[in-house]
Amino acid sequence: MLSDLYVIKSRNYSEDRGEAILKLTAKHQIFDGHFPEKPILPGVILVHFFKKEAEHFFQEKLQISKLSHVKFLKTIEPTLVSELQLDSTFRKIDQTYEITGKVVSQKEVYAKVKLVCKKV
Repeated sequence: MLSDLYVIKSRNYSEDRGEAILKLTAKHQIFDGHFPEKPILPGVILVHFFKKEAEHFFQEKLQISKLSHVKFLKTIEPTLVSELQLDSTFRKIDQTYEITGKVVSQKEVYAKVKLVCKKV
């Protein structure tokens, strides 16, 4: 269901950082239920985006084990905000993977997250 929600336009990684540019599909069915009269991107989807970026960065299948910080600062309306920049910092500590990130569009911060994952 989420495979056609977005397209990854670019990814850039350094030693422990990543930047991904995503283009949202404004007419995706997820927005029919969230919410039909004023569609917004569900916050859980933003968390999912960071998990997927961590999987790509670490080349491991991961499962979220802890959300230590999640702050949604602004709603993302797909008809107004079509491109998202995910800025991430990645860290592996023993058997856990820490991801700290923020969602930015047009220099505005929409969300900040910190999650811990483990290998599936």
